[in-house]
Amino acid sequence: LTVALCDLDVPYIANVLPMDHPYAVGHEFTAEVVEVGDAVRTLKPGDRVTVPFQISCGWSTRCRSARGLDCTSVAPLSTYGLEPFGGGAIWGGAVADLVKIPFADAKAMKLPDGTDLVPAAALSDNIADGYRCIGPNVRPGAEVLVIGSASVGLYAVAFAKALAAPCTYVDADVT
Repeated sequence: LTVALCDLDVPYIANVLPMDHPYAVGHEFTAEVVEVGDAVRTLKPGDRVTVPFQISCGWSTRCRSARGLDCTSVAPLSTYGLEPFGGGAIWGGAVADLVKIPFADAKAMKLPDGTDLVPAAALSDNIADGYRCIGPNVRPGAEVLVIGSASVGLYAVAFAKALAAPCTYVDADVT
């Protein structure tokens, strides 16, 4: 239903990255469930979901220790919409009519009714990345330095602020 523009999509779309062939982009997205497989228990057609960009089973030892990118159930670095970086052409991208969500019970999070789907699309990657940079490591009042640009850095600053941590933000982009 909605696809966010990731910082990694920009150089690809601008034809700055040396790619051998075009590929389907879109790894930060929301979707409406069209149908479910026999093993799916938590979702039904019509549910609106956000889906993590990293494809993983959610149950392996690595997944349960927050290392889903290293899941042993799929190829290393398996992701949607980043074909040259993970998963090859197997998974495709969310800029498509349909996307198959393996391990849907573990990986598709049902959104509450009335959720604004535009910002919800960023939940699956950049917002989570910003949180991972700050949330687990910062205590209220601790000083934070964020060096970065684009959305992940700005989300990290927002999480530092939410945690009442004084934050200095450094960005090389002077425009």
